Amino acid sequence: MENTNYISKAELSQSLGISLSTINRKMHEIPHFKLGDARKSRVMFDPEKIKDYLKQFEVNGGTD
Repeated sequence: MENTNYISKAELSQSLGISLSTINRKMHEIPHFKLGDARKSRVMFDPEKIKDYLKQFEVNGGTD
């Protein structure tokens, strides 16, 4: 198993500068791992997968 440092919702929120409520609304599309089946189970994110996910929203030099 490779050494990946997963981050929490709060850490993702802080690193992206967006609110927790925005992350919660986008959970159906943001790549994540849920540790357990309960509604309040811990959710973790792989920073590399988040970077890949965000690339689809990248604007190419203002030519949108």
